[in-house]
Amino acid sequence: MFKVILDTNFYRNLSRNKTNKQLSRLLNKIKFAENKKDISPLFNPIVAKELLAHINHKNWTNRKYIIQSLKALYHHSGTTENYEAIPSPELLIGKSFFQQEIQMKIETQKAIGQMAFNIAKKPYFETFLKLEKNLSLNKKHIEEGEKGFTESITNFFKQIDPNSNGNNIFKSDKNKRNAIIKQIESKKTSIEIASAMLHLTNLLLNAENNTRILTLKELEPMAEEFIKTFPEPINLQKNVFKKVAQNNFNIEKNSNYIWDIHMMYYTGQNTINSSKMIFVTSDKAMIKSAFSTNNQNIIYNYQEYLDFLDIK
Repeated sequence: MFKVILDTNFYRNLSRNKTNKQLSRLLNKIKFAENKKDISPLFNPIVAKELLAHINHKNWTNRKYIIQSLKALYHHSGTTENYEAIPSPELLIGKSFFQQEIQMKIETQKAIGQMAFNIAKKPYFETFLKLEKNLSLNKKHIEEGEKGFTESITNFFKQIDPNSNGNNIFKSDKNKRNAIIKQIESKKTSIEIASAMLHLTNLLLNAENNTRILTLKELEPMAEEFIKTFPEPINLQKNVFKKVAQNNFNIEKNSNYIWDIHMMYYTGQNTINSSKMIFVTSDKAMIKSAFSTNNQNIIYNYQEYLDFLDIK
């Protein structure tokens, strides 16, 4: 048995230039084919957050495309009554390493699913008006996440090269840049990234459950296990670091990379209720990172997945 998780562009491509009837027929074919192969699709909360953040686009044509993508996401992931979702990375980390749930994140994920359901079912002015507050909160969360991601990487490189602005690292010294890349590729950097994610989750649990905040030394053995459990997101984040260090990647213009890194938590060899995971994306960087981490990972691009299902 398999669980399949699909990225944002899959649903964008699936729904592009299709009427409601055409999209409904295609989704029925996909779900029928998945059922024959014992594949269950999971609602991807990261995709929903990304789409919902742009739902109030001033251009009505763009808004219609996003609504269609949300319809594809929701109706593919469940029925008109219910759906099954993959937990967000913070929830996965909280359960895997602290054996605790973050109720606030659970409620947020439920709200995301409810918004997607309401818009998919009734994409009318009254619906958007009713959801205005939650849509604004979601957009703020997306913007703050991307801003925090940009600032953390910029600060990381400013500590190494105080003259940099997060770009142009040791602009005139290739040897120093190569030394940084070697440092990024080290296990030490993997441990630091894992420790940062564990610390963030620890803070969330402390705020909600008064869980004791662990020291970096206490987090280290957990970080060792983390990089074995979730090597894929670590690998993609290190690749982002390397791109910035090579001075060919503007992190401010690519701040949404954080959501690709978050989706990499869904690409590995971990199981969900004994089911193996299939991840579908056409993003070359994500595919390369997932396979370089473990060539046994099951990754398809958009067309490969449709071909696998024998969808014509």
